[in-house]
Amino acid sequence: MDSRETFDLKVTINTLNTGRLARHFMLVFVPLAAMTMVMAGLVFTVNLSHLHNEIRDREMAKAENALMAVENALYAAVSDIRFLTHDEDLLGYVEDPNDQQRGRLERTFIAFSAAKRSYDQIRFIDGEGVEKVRVDLAGHVPISVPEDQLQNKSDRYYFTDAVGLNEGQVFLSKMDLNVERGAVELPYKPMIRLVSPVILWGERWGVVALNYRAVELLGHIRRTFASRESEGYLLNAKGQWLVGPSRDVEWSFMFGRDERFETQFPDAWKARSDRPVQVLTQDGLFTIV
Repeated sequence: MDSRETFDLKVTINTLNTGRLARHFMLVFVPLAAMTMVMAGLVFTVNLSHLHNEIRDREMAKAENALMAVENALYAAVSDIRFLTHDEDLLGYVEDPNDQQRGRLERTFIAFSAAKRSYDQIRFIDGEGVEKVRVDLAGHVPISVPEDQLQNKSDRYYFTDAVGLNEGQVFLSKMDLNVERGAVELPYKPMIRLVSPVILWGERWGVVALNYRAVELLGHIRRTFASRESEGYLLNAKGQWLVGPSRDVEWSFMFGRDERFETQFPDAWKARSDRPVQVLTQDGLFTIV
């Protein structure tokens, strides 16, 4: 995946600290029967160690499964946008932007939206940053936005960062909430924007932009995390909550609040790595991938 910005999420699972409860039990239990229960204590310790290994393996598998879901969704979306940037109806429109060609491109976007049902918006934005063709997914129905409602996006980061990319490169935005006309859209629409340049005969004509609906992906991650024994979190590269311990802290960065995993779990945050890692802190066993 060739991208100017690294798309960086951290999947974190915190196993509720059953290990701390077990240690507390042994501290109380062993002195009371130190002479008569030595062998039982040794067996218990071995079994507990085996149980800890099972927990570690289970939580690592759960975290990697969640991360794989994110990666699979992104690879599929990258494949989709590369297909659209080379679509013959799009290239026909940029060569000759008349009403007939525009209608063909609209129909292509509508058919693509209906088939995929993963994109809140599919847009062609010209080299000046002006939306030329846009199809929104309203519920499950794709609708072409009238020309008089199309907007200038020349100042949006996803346009400025993508318009200068080379052919085949894809800009992946951070995951955030969709904003329309300066306000966070309600109900919340978690989005990942994919933007790739349209280049024909060596000339830049604009970009294709996809707004990937992340709500189903987040729902899958929540279901993967669902457990009485552990909690799962999804963080962005800054450690801000996308899926958090409560809905109150999720997306707080969209509203001027800086709630971070690091503040609540500093020891686990320090242990993060480019590779999967597990760390046991006073708050529990953290599995970070």
